[in-house]
Amino acid sequence: MRRAGLILVALIMGTGAMGTGAASAQQTVCMRNGQVDAAATSTFQQFTESADTNLMQAMAGTWYAEMQSPQTNQISYQYNSFSPDGQFQYQNRVCGGLTNGCNDYQGSGFFAAVSVGDGSISVMTIVTDQSRNQECGGSASRFVDAATMQDSTGTLWRRVR
Repeated sequence: MRRAGLILVALIMGTGAMGTGAASAQQTVCMRNGQVDAAATSTFQQFTESADTNLMQAMAGTWYAEMQSPQTNQISYQYNSFSPDGQFQYQNRVCGGLTNGCNDYQGSGFFAAVSVGDGSISVMTIVTDQSRNQECGGSASRFVDAATMQDSTGTLWRRVR
């Protein structure tokens, strides 16, 4: 399920004319520990200003991956949904661990994506969920084919919708 791969990780993202989601994203601030994170907010705004709308259209849809954590004896079943206008949602079910039960998590926010030039994609998200309020983060991936992306940890994400 995991493969080693050279994927650039970057925390700079943007979007040009992405529509309603982009306008909202440009007015959103990144928070960290209840305080505005000015540096992350600036980076997110740069990402939204320079996002690759064709790339974001190619990413549009729902992607699924399973990730195992041998350290905690858990498995994560995660769905990430991207809209071409920069809206983002996720659902994650984490099972196993000490209780051997499952916990469900979900969140929403915004994303922007830029092509790095070597086939890699830098993605920045701003997410609100049960434990985060407008937290910004970055990731990197690349398209394996039109229905598969591989992230910087080697996890394969399959398009399911």
